[in-house]
Amino acid sequence: NSIKLIEKLAKMFSYYLELESMAYRDHLTGCYNRYFLERFFNQYTKKEGTIFFMDLDGFKKINDQLGHEAGDFVLKEVSLRIENVIKQSTLNGAVFRLGGDEFIVNLSNINKEKVDDIANAFIRNLSSWDFHIKNFCLSVSIGIVTYSREKQSLEDLLKKADNALYRAKASGKNTYRYF
Repeated sequence: NSIKLIEKLAKMFSYYLELESMAYRDHLTGCYNRYFLERFFNQYTKKEGTIFFMDLDGFKKINDQLGHEAGDFVLKEVSLRIENVIKQSTLNGAVFRLGGDEFIVNLSNINKEKVDDIANAFIRNLSSWDFHIKNFCLSVSIGIVTYSREKQSLEDLLKKADNALYRAKASGKNTYRYF
């Protein structure tokens, strides 16, 4: 009887984990979703960190001309490439897909020199594609904001990162700017 109870509890816990994953993970890429971003920021971030706000340059053209299946493939590949940059850097961080072709990366305790290295790694990894089709250019623009938790809310930080992202796009795309 106690074995059945343990099995039942294990199934319930497994079901709970599955529901939590559905609630906080992007179904397409497996990245955390926008709903988990604030919870993550409030519960898990350290005192200092950096937010990278990324938007793909040229994605709309791929999605419109090659179809959503090709677009979905690109988004999955982008999330894998972002994760690989973070893993190779040996930094602590999390990746979030806000929707469409917008991604947020939050890294803890990272110095300015390393931020530049990571931003350049994102640009390198997200700007080299082999589509075998002419006239498709896909790259990434990045807005970067550093923070100290005592001073700023997530909403303010995202506005600042979005402002920096806008300046990166305005300066020719495939680059990054700091707020």
